[in-house]
Amino acid sequence: MTGLALAPIHVIGVIAGLALLYQSYRLVSDRKEGVFEFLLWAGFGVALLVISVGSAITSVDLLGGLEGAMALLGFARGPESVLFVSNLLLLFLVFYSYIQLVESRKQLSDLNQELALLRYDLDQRTDDDD
Repeated sequence: MTGLALAPIHVIGVIAGLALLYQSYRLVSDRKEGVFEFLLWAGFGVALLVISVGSAITSVDLLGGLEGAMALLGFARGPESVLFVSNLLLLFLVFYSYIQLVESRKQLSDLNQELALLRYDLDQRTDDDD
């Protein structure tokens, strides 16, 4: 028999997971997001849905299965492994954000140079007309 221990945090997790999936799909369909960003945020949404639904259904020992999978990777205890993996994911997101920032600064610098050249060219043309 399936036991259901539905708490408000489970509902919040399901809503947040569905929102991540929907927003990620909407942004990629409007071409405002790349495939990598879609996979990243959709993966977080699916993980949030699985954890929320899996922990609400008491007949499925999702957290025990997660601890077993982490033990296969060499982690001793569940909370330590979750902390380690979440820190790795946060580090990955910070690094990805930094790379995006560097690329945006380079693009902005290139656009400023192009704008300065266009202004100079426009000034030269208006001076030649006088």
